[in-house]
Amino acid sequence: MDFKVNPSLTPNPEFPIMYNKYDMLLQEIDVLLQTSNTDVLCSGSDWPNIRDYIFRTKVSDETLAQNLQALIYEKCPSSTDVDISVDVKIMQGSLSDIGVITVTISNMNEVINEKQYYVG
Repeated sequence: MDFKVNPSLTPNPEFPIMYNKYDMLLQEIDVLLQTSNTDVLCSGSDWPNIRDYIFRTKVSDETLAQNLQALIYEKCPSSTDVDISVDVKIMQGSLSDIGVITVTISNMNEVINEKQYYVG
């Protein structure tokens, strides 16, 4: 059980509690990938800065994907008993590069949810 970060997006905003494990996991991944380490009180170096990590490291897209997958399993408590795959593509932009992170949540080869995050 967890509270929905944005209860207005639920069918019943007066009852902002989630019971679905996959919804909770997706919310945890959203927070992990979309929150800057400077936005997390007392995080120090424990909270990853995804933007800096993607654009300041000199590793391949595959290595980035493997490291982000390991980070999701480490930081997201709802990630047990599900398969999570991460794909990273870095695209050339006109002002700066754009990182596209695709996270796929599956269970027994059945895709439960897939979401893309844009970092740039």
